[in-house]
Amino acid sequence: MSNPSIQLRKLQPSDLHFLVQIETDPENLPFSGAEQLPTVSELEAYLNSEHDIVLHDQLRLVIVFESKPVGFVDLFDVDFLHLKASVGIIIGKEFRRQGLADAALQGLQEFASQQKIQILWAKCHSLNTPSVNLFKKSGFQIVDEQDECITLKLLL
Repeated sequence: MSNPSIQLRKLQPSDLHFLVQIETDPENLPFSGAEQLPTVSELEAYLNSEHDIVLHDQLRLVIVFESKPVGFVDLFDVDFLHLKASVGIIIGKEFRRQGLADAALQGLQEFASQQKIQILWAKCHSLNTPSVNLFKKSGFQIVDEQDECITLKLLL
């Protein structure tokens, strides 16, 4: 699938099962930046909280393909003063290698531009080659490689 049609939307209460499935998968922990897996009650509280990019400097969007949630894309450390933000993305295992992450990053870039963001950053574990390649394919440039972390940057 070269360019699938996806939608990005805000989290909804009906996303709890999929959010738990992704966030509590131990295979995702090394790449998440978190020290431990969240509990279901923590995820439920997060899902039911206010999600305002201006108030919280972050926003998680659901990647929807064929009416199903297939992953999440995040803008975080949003800095409206310096017009920059960091990006994170995860696609459910059964939906990988279908071009969905590419399409989601394109959609996120459009959304970020609408928010007047001019610089996007991504950090990837050096062993997460698929993620590094995804960001490079989407136009991000490697700007730093230290220890186990690769930092990429995209000017919008």
